[in-house]
Amino acid sequence: NRGLSLPLLKYNIDIRYWIPKVMCGGIENFRSQHDDIDLWLISRLSCERAGTRFNVRGVNDDGAVANFVETEQIVLIPQQHSYSSFIIIRGSIPIFWHQPRFQVRLETGASSID
Repeated sequence: NRGLSLPLLKYNIDIRYWIPKVMCGGIENFRSQHDDIDLWLISRLSCERAGTRFNVRGVNDDGAVANFVETEQIVLIPQQHSYSSFIIIRGSIPIFWHQPRFQVRLETGASSID
């Protein structure tokens, strides 16, 4: 969405009210055979600095780390009316990082056939 909204940002238009938030991630639900425990796994990938680990690393000037993922595990026990939640966060090391672009070059040896 951010790439499409760059023309609006150029004219200082507040896009928070125009562009809907979309979650990049996944949701999984697991239920026991006897329906006594419900397990939910929810993972959310930040849209700030997503990318492959070879192209996006470290932290930017705004403090957003590369490949930041928040995973939440929720356990529900319906008969007891109780639940538990546990959150794990992960991402790149929060240091400023610069790496020159890596380029792959294929060299072939020319041979002549007599």
